[in-house]
This record gives sequence, structure tokens and C-alpha cells, in this order.
Amino acid sequence: MWLCRFLKPPVLPGKCLLKKHILMITNEQISKCVDLARQYGAKRLILFGSAASDPVHARDLDFLCEGLHGIRLLQMAAEMENETGAQVDAVSGDEPTLFVNYVRERGRVLYEAA
Repeated sequence: MWLCRFLKPPVLPGKCLLKKHILMITNEQISKCVDLARQYGAKRLILFGSAASDPVHARDLDFLCEGLHGIRLLQMAAEMENETGAQVDAVSGDEPTLFVNYVRERGRVLYEAA
């Protein structure tokens, strides 16, 4: 989320602080995010964007989260960034907009509360 990006120094897209550092999203990072979504009480977590289709070349994690909104959603996204080291964008999926419907149809459901 935009708020989270102000809390840490910016890194230009495609630039690394270390030449040997590889930008990619791992299954371990995604699993950490799923665990955090459960802890925060999310009803559903959907991964979309480049990490859903091509995690090897992805540089961030985009989530549609149902059951959380406002400051609670921002707190979860900030903790996800701190735990994974990846940039996280989280969008509330509680309002049925065209974008939300699009992500629900094409995104990858990672977690759904029973």
C-alpha cells in the first residue's frame, strides 16, 4: 500500500542495492502472507498480478483481501512487507467493483476461511 512505501527508503524498479540480489517472489514469501492474513482474520486472500502468473519475474505481491479494510488492511500489508522483504499491495475486496470482480475471476485464491 502507498502508506507502507513511505515507511522505508525507495528502491527504483529494476534496481538492486546488491548486484547479486535476485528479484523474485518465492513460495515461502507467499506462505508467510497467507499465515498473516489468517492471523488478521481475513475471510479470503487472492493473489493477482505478476506474482500470480510469473513469480520468478515478479517484484511485488498484489493481494485482494476480503474481510479486512481501512487501517487493519494497511497494518496487515505493512507486516507482510516486513516479514517477506517484498513490496506488498493489498486491496479490499469487500465492495463489488469491476476491478474486484475481475480479480475474483482471474486471481489465484490462496486462502478462504471455512
